[in-house]
Amino acid sequence: MTEVTESHDRYTARLKAFRADQRSTTNAGVVTCLIGLLLMVSGQYVAEFPRWAPYAGFAVIVFGWGLFTLSIFKAVAFRRANPPIPEVRS
Repeated sequence: MTEVTESHDRYTARLKAFRADQRSTTNAGVVTCLIGLLLMVSGQYVAEFPRWAPYAGFAVIVFGWGLFTLSIFKAVAFRRANPPIPEVRS
């Protein structure tokens, strides 16, 4: 029974560390998309902004979605490498 508890504790520790890393990538994607949106809207409606700002904003949004995709692929890779531990019932 102790083996199962130790194995479960190791898995839980790895999962917590992975989620912390995942959170930073996902948050970076959200912030990047918001910055891109700000560039697009400002470039479209503010006269003082340069003409290329909406295009740069679109490129920044695409990069943000790339970060989201990276986050999803990392989650899939982690789950494949570390399958959940089945619970032992007695």
